[in-house]
Amino acid sequence: MKHHGVNAPAPTSMTLQQSERDPLIQKGVGPALSRKADSLKPAGDLSLLGVVFALACTSLGAGLVAVPRALSLAGCAVGLAILFTLAGLNALSLHCLFKCARTDPSCSSYQALARKHLPKKLSLLIEVAIALLLMGATGTTFLLSTHVLGSAQLAVGHTFLSGDSLSLVLFLAVLPICLARNFAALQWVNMVNFSCVLCVVVVICCTSVKVIGGRKSGMQPLLSTNLLAPGFSATTSLGGALAAVPIMLYIFFNQILVPELFAELRKEARPLASAAGGAATVACASLYVAVGLLGYACFGSATGSDILAQLGAHDSGDVHLLIGQALFGLVLLCSMPLIMAPLRGMILTRCFGHARVEEVPFQVHFVVTAAILVTAGVIARTVPWVDLLMGIMGATSVAFLALTIPGALTIRCFQNTSDQLAGYVLLFAGILCTPLSLAALIVKPM
Repeated sequence: MKHHGVNAPAPTSMTLQQSERDPLIQKGVGPALSRKADSLKPAGDLSLLGVVFALACTSLGAGLVAVPRALSLAGCAVGLAILFTLAGLNALSLHCLFKCARTDPSCSSYQALARKHLPKKLSLLIEVAIALLLMGATGTTFLLSTHVLGSAQLAVGHTFLSGDSLSLVLFLAVLPICLARNFAALQWVNMVNFSCVLCVVVVICCTSVKVIGGRKSGMQPLLSTNLLAPGFSATTSLGGALAAVPIMLYIFFNQILVPELFAELRKEARPLASAAGGAATVACASLYVAVGLLGYACFGSATGSDILAQLGAHDSGDVHLLIGQALFGLVLLCSMPLIMAPLRGMILTRCFGHARVEEVPFQVHFVVTAAILVTAGVIARTVPWVDLLMGIMGATSVAFLALTIPGALTIRCFQNTSDQLAGYVLLFAGILCTPLSLAALIVKPM
């Protein structure tokens, strides 16, 4: 398939339809040549709803409990403005990546698209950024999972396991789920995951309303309408707004999955892939707004990095909160295979040269999966603050991979005005967000 560079003519709809009928690996290609593929060719029969669930569940893991903290840093008005802006950019980025994947279906991974359409040195930097980000994201999920297990011990009233033992229990629990080889095999897991997310959101929102309403009894009648926590405001400071940016970037991040999801998507559903990305973004933004506003109204400037744990500490005897924590633990377990799958595929391609997921021996598949989880556990034990870990990843990798690179790919792959404009919007947004996110690590909220 010809490379669609800047000077290449835009592909016609007939060319796109023909390209989607082409096999991922051409027949007659020898084993030696097929192993030089840029990425693992995924198998499976993924539905459009499966794409929505995969994208939504990738974002709605650790970020679900962190968004109130982001709003408390920036203030509710500024925080919501940042959230909605980044949600719109996320939907545009997903649309552009799906369109690139449809134009060149031979590239079934994010790094393969970058390697084929962008300069070699930049593609190597992209692979390093992907590895660091996905390992950090897996570590963040691992860290929150150990917090959930630790909270469960506190609720029982006795500490049975140490921190290292909790990490070992989590490793043994999540390893079987992470051994799934493609996204089609995770469809039912993702459906359960999203159902649990909705339940956790309901628990957080209802408990927050209960905490806010409980302030009424201690207030004078003339002030009974002022139920918000101290420090709740529309805006805080420039430093607070900067600190919120990398967290907001991180909670919407799911772009790396796009080429692999498209490669598994049923061919008749591929024209609607961008709509699936938009639906996932709207679902995430809606849940983030509900949890963020109510969580921030509960604790104001004292909002912590994990709203569920903070609500649990505020009312440790609430049975609904215990159920919510248990369900959130399940959400984190089900999110982990989505986060680590692209990283595992990149390692298997780079280190072992396999071209298809079916070719990978079980022993190799198992060892690589276990090694990623062990490394994530070490990260979780080393950096014990969720918002710090999210901030580091948001500042160093997310803006680059979620905005800058999709913009550059769109500019290189398409010539028409609308696609070029979308590409430049993403490119400049990424260039702007990267220094802002880095500044957030230096400038403390005032």
